[in-house]
Amino acid sequence: MYFDGVKLYPDSTSYLTADSSREPLYPLVLKACAAVSRFFESISGRTGPQTLFSGYPDTSLYLAVILQSVLCAFTAWKTGRFYSALSKNPVIRHVLFYLAPGAVCFTALLNRFAAQRASAYHTCILTEGISYPLVILFMISLCGFLQSFRKKQAAYCAVLLLLILLLRKQLMVCLLVYVSAGLLTVLFRRYPVKRAVWIILSAAAVFAAAFLLEGTYNRALRGRFMQHTGGSEGMCCTLVYLSDGEDASRISDPGLSENFRTIHRLAEEQGFLYTTVENASSGRTSAMELTTHFADNFDEIGFHILRPVFLETIRSDNPGKSDLDAMILLSEKEKQLNKALLAAHPGRYFRLWQMNFVKGAVNSILRYHRLLNAAAALLFILYGALLALGARRGKNGPLCRMGLLILWTVLLNSAVVGAVIYPQPRYMIYMMPLFYSQLAAMFMESGVK
Repeated sequence: MYFDGVKLYPDSTSYLTADSSREPLYPLVLKACAAVSRFFESISGRTGPQTLFSGYPDTSLYLAVILQSVLCAFTAWKTGRFYSALSKNPVIRHVLFYLAPGAVCFTALLNRFAAQRASAYHTCILTEGISYPLVILFMISLCGFLQSFRKKQAAYCAVLLLLILLLRKQLMVCLLVYVSAGLLTVLFRRYPVKRAVWIILSAAAVFAAAFLLEGTYNRALRGRFMQHTGGSEGMCCTLVYLSDGEDASRISDPGLSENFRTIHRLAEEQGFLYTTVENASSGRTSAMELTTHFADNFDEIGFHILRPVFLETIRSDNPGKSDLDAMILLSEKEKQLNKALLAAHPGRYFRLWQMNFVKGAVNSILRYHRLLNAAAALLFILYGALLALGARRGKNGPLCRMGLLILWTVLLNSAVVGAVIYPQPRYMIYMMPLFYSQLAAMFMESGVK
C-alpha cells in the first residue's frame, strides 16, 4: 500500500457508482468509507481532495484499501494458526505458522508482479480485495465444521457464505462446495440423515437471505425489488462465441433473431468466433490456441458487440426508458438468447468446457503457459500422492480432510467457471495459498514416523 497507494481499474467505476450490474456489499463498503471520511472532515473543518474519483474523498478510498489490507493480514495470520494447529510436531508447527501466511501474502502480490498490473489485490478498488480473504476464511471455517458439525462453526460458515454471495455471485461455487462437501461427509461418516437435511436447509436459508438482502438494497437504492442486472451475460457471450449464423432459426422472436444475426455477423467479421480459429487451423485446434482465442475475444463480444446491439434496439423500441429499465430489458434479452442457443452446439460447448476446465485448474495453482502446464500436472500428482499417503497412514485426519476440501474446491471452481466464462487468473487464485500451504504440510508430515 505504501508503494502503490489506491489503484482504480475499469471495473472500479461500476462499484463506486453502485451500478445495477453489481452486487450490494462492495458498493456499500465504499459508501461507508466515504461516510466515515466525510464525518471526520466535518469535525476537522478541512475538505480533502477528490482527485481519484469524483464524489469520493481520496481519504475514503485509502480507508477502503486499509480495511482490505487489514483483512488480508488477519486472514494470513488465521491461516498460519490453522495450519500450525494441524500438526503435533513442534518444528512443523513453527514452520507452518510462518509459511502459510507467506503463501497468502505472496498470492495477493501476484497481481502486482506476475500479472504486472502495478498493484496487489488488497490495494485495488475491486471485489478481490475482500473476496480473496473471505473465501480463505470460509474454507478454514468449513474444514472445522466438517470435523465437528458444531453450531458455532456452522454459524461462521453461514455468515461468511452470506457475505461472499452479497459480494460476488460468481462465487456461488462456495455454496456448492458447502453443500457437496457436507453431504459427502455425512455419507462417508455415516452420520444421521438429519444432518444432511440440515446442511441443505441451511444452504437454502443463506441463498434466500442473500436474495432478499440484495432485493432490499435495490429497492432502497433504485425503487425496485430486483437482483443485479447482467447475470446472464457471461453465458450469452460464450454461446455467441460457439454459434453459427444458421442458429438464428432457433430463435422464435423475430426481433431477437434479427439482433442475433447482427451480433453474429459483426463477431464473424472481426474474427471473434469459434469457427474463426477452427477454420484458420490446418488441423484440430490445440487447447492453448482455442482457450487463448476464447479469452481474448470474450469481452470483445460482450462489451463491443452484444451490449451495443441490444441496447440500440431497446432504446429505439422503448423511447424514454430509463437506463435502469434498459439494463433490465438487456438482461431479459440475454436470458432469451441463452435459452435458444444453449443446445445448439453441444460438441463445441463440451470441447471448450474441457479445455477451460484444464486451464482453470492450472490457473488455480500456477499460470496457464506452455512452460508451466507440465509443472502444474506434476504438482497435482505430487499433491494427490501425498494426500493418498496421509489417508492410508490415517495419522492426521483434519489435514487430510482439508487436503480433500481444497482439491475438491479447485476442481469444482474450474468446472463451474469453465462452463460459463473464461477462467482468467483473478477468478481462480482463491485456492492457491491453501494449495501450497497444504502441499508443504503434507510433505513435512509424510516424513514424520
